[in-house]
Amino acid sequence: MSKSSRSPQTSNPLNPLRESAHRSWRPRILLGSLLALLGAGAARGVAATAPVTARGIDPIPGQERYLKDSDLKKVGASLTAYLEARDEGEGVTEAEVKLKAEISKLEKKLAKTPAKGNLLASPGDLGRALWLSFDYDHKKRIAKAGKVSEQKTWDDYLFTKKDPLNYAVWTPEKYRPKTDAYTLILLIPDEGEKPFDCITEDWTDPGLRSAIIAAPAMPEDTSLWEENDGFARVLGLYKELTNNWAIDFDRIYLAGQGRGVQTAVTIASIWPERFAGVIGRRGEVGAIEADNFSNLPCYFAGGGPKTEAFGEQAKALGYDGITLQPDGLEEDIWTWIQAHPRNSYPSHVVLLATGRTTRMYWLAVPLTSDSTLVRLEATIDKESNTVTVEGVGATEFTLYFSDALLDLDKEVTVVANGEVYKDKIPRSFRQTVNSFYKAAIDPGKVLVASKFYHLPAPAEEGGDGD
Repeated sequence: MSKSSRSPQTSNPLNPLRESAHRSWRPRILLGSLLALLGAGAARGVAATAPVTARGIDPIPGQERYLKDSDLKKVGASLTAYLEARDEGEGVTEAEVKLKAEISKLEKKLAKTPAKGNLLASPGDLGRALWLSFDYDHKKRIAKAGKVSEQKTWDDYLFTKKDPLNYAVWTPEKYRPKTDAYTLILLIPDEGEKPFDCITEDWTDPGLRSAIIAAPAMPEDTSLWEENDGFARVLGLYKELTNNWAIDFDRIYLAGQGRGVQTAVTIASIWPERFAGVIGRRGEVGAIEADNFSNLPCYFAGGGPKTEAFGEQAKALGYDGITLQPDGLEEDIWTWIQAHPRNSYPSHVVLLATGRTTRMYWLAVPLTSDSTLVRLEATIDKESNTVTVEGVGATEFTLYFSDALLDLDKEVTVVANGEVYKDKIPRSFRQTVNSFYKAAIDPGKVLVASKFYHLPAPAEEGGDGD
């Protein structure tokens, strides 16, 4: 069993992701953050101007690395010290000075790379430093490798020692957190199904068992599964796992079985950028709009008319990431997983905002009421360093920037419903560390700047647009 660490974050009742994390949700502990493994394993030495890869695996686009782990470990350790200082409210200035000093030491090694000496301009290296700050190899092992075990955790906020979050977890037999990062399958069981039984009876394929598989105990009342109580259990387990197990943040899959399929798809529609994909087995999707799945692939083995309708809706929107295979087996799921890492830096984003959904990857709008239709579609053209945003229902939006998306050394053009903005977007150390602390980004999705924009009414609504 474990008790989550705590950090002084403010709860937001409209955002179960934040709420379930509350005082313990941040990058070092997790999703507070989320990070991604940029290569899975110890990187091999290479020339300074060539991207570092791990175990010969090509990095995911946008996450190329130019520094070795040995270069980044001190930054990771300094980042941990800084985050702990903020938790404790003491020594923050001193910790920040040390963190900046460690970062500055890497300028020469990055000088002849595309990052031009700036760690903030190298998303892969910065993300890897965050991953290293978790120090997984020295974490106390909560569960024995090579078996399914039942565990419990609490944070003294939503979960207490008397009323903990109960879950079951499979840890691969040859678990090596020092050198490897692991695929995570976060599984929501069927109604009335125990997490232990769900994993031991239905997720036994050797390929799947090379991943970490975990399932929370869901509320007995299924009407709560798509409410804060159900969300908190799933996302609270996400935090627990990424805090204590060496997870590859670009390979986290949200799975549902039976009644759990509807919950999995609902959660994914609100926070799609947190997952690499969604898996459904023997269950229906529910009444979910497909708009927010433009970059989130789904695999359904089984299902019925609602699942088929969801697939058709996605197809009509031009999405090709929905796979329906009624007779799909466990080995088919594993094959699909291997082919679908997370798209951390998509060039095209659709945001259908609701009372819960206000941010999608690098695009965000202010919180709105459920009755207001807010739908934005944004596209990045890296060659021209341009972002085009078109939409209805909102008068303002925020863009978050990374050199994985645009060249921040150059002027960035933003076209918002025809109105043109041209700005130089400075990378911000302050914003980056605050985002780490507040769980807004993760190592596989590092965003280092942001800017607020006005969205004029589209021409068809506002006449000539003046």
